[in-house]
Amino acid sequence: PNANRNSEEDKQIWRPLANALHQLLRSPQAGPFSAPVPPNTVGYHAVVEKPMDLGTISKCLRERKYAHPMEVNDMVRLTFHNCRLFN
Repeated sequence: PNANRNSEEDKQIWRPLANALHQLLRSPQAGPFSAPVPPNTVGYHAVVEKPMDLGTISKCLRERKYAHPMEVNDMVRLTFHNCRLFN
């Protein structure tokens, strides 16, 4: 975990990012993206090399596993890239 973040950085960068992700997860269209694709989904894991979902991103954000805000951006993009790749 990234324990080096200070409270000012949290207020200005990480909290708004977490709030935006929370709003995205609350969207009615977020359902298919809110949890990992089940392991028994035929063909998914053969096509998608690095599965990602918004729920996992949110959990990692809460646990301070990201060192830079762009990592969150990259994971959100990966989530939707995987969707396009598989569908």
